[in-house]
Amino acid sequence: MQPHRACLLCFGFIGLSLLCSQGLCGDFDISPSPANFAEVQARLGLTHLPLTAKSARTWIALQETKIKPLPDQTTFGEIIDAVKRAIRVKGPRVNLYMSPALLLENELSLKSPFRNPFVGDEEVLLTTYLEMILKPHVMTYEVHDDLLIITDPPDDWPQPKTVSAAEARTWLTLQKEISLKFPQEVPLRTAIREIQQASIRKEEGNKGLVIHVELTALKEVESSPDSPVTADFDNIPICTVLGLILSQVHLTFYVRDDGLLVITGPRDDGDAPHLAGMDETTVVDLYPGSLYGHWCNTINLYNEIKELKAQSIKNRAETKGEK
Repeated sequence: MQPHRACLLCFGFIGLSLLCSQGLCGDFDISPSPANFAEVQARLGLTHLPLTAKSARTWIALQETKIKPLPDQTTFGEIIDAVKRAIRVKGPRVNLYMSPALLLENELSLKSPFRNPFVGDEEVLLTTYLEMILKPHVMTYEVHDDLLIITDPPDDWPQPKTVSAAEARTWLTLQKEISLKFPQEVPLRTAIREIQQASIRKEEGNKGLVIHVELTALKEVESSPDSPVTADFDNIPICTVLGLILSQVHLTFYVRDDGLLVITGPRDDGDAPHLAGMDETTVVDLYPGSLYGHWCNTINLYNEIKELKAQSIKNRAETKGEK
């Protein structure tokens, strides 16, 4: 194990032990806090990162779920339980993780009373509720796959981008696997039309992707809707297929908040890579310092801590048995 990972693991386990010794853990999942995001900001800027199907489903649940604000002086633990129950109503199982160091740093525990930031008893969107309930305590939340991570916003990283339900639905469609073969060159417009048709989910009443092509962007890279492209893909996510086809004519794409998929030219922000055409695993492999890379490291560290905790409980039980 690398030294810095060992330090993080040790620190996280100590914090976890402190919380559990106070009876504050229960079935609440806790993980080490993500690493600093300075490298992400420097390398990726405002690059649109892809969403996995799990992340998309989680964002849809968060954006379409409503919750009734809990009364003043409700404990943090009770609030978290209410959030979990509200999400389960929408279907997907979402795990929740928090850094023990974050609670200790903010002098909080799961028994700490929280103020109700709303006036009135009307239900509010879960994303709004989380933002307003965490903000006074200098905390925020992130989504990675089916994980809802409560963390602190680093000083050198802007507020994490909230994904709309419409954008998440588009990414969910983009993660659908398709097969596309053009052994002979075809016009770009034909490839785009075929991809759009392949994106339709008839069984779900989904009409597929809504795509806009920026013609001015095509002119800037000396391409056109008639530029020739080829394809030979079997069971590959649409986002990867589209990204690779567009790369043949020096184009890329991104997804707007309203769900519209925009085909455009290369980014004009220095060396920051445009990752919209990659799937999440590729992003982590190529850019381990990216936001997703940090998240994955966080989850791996959490799993190691969980194993250590289980081993500790087992050892204590064996010691009692020997006595």
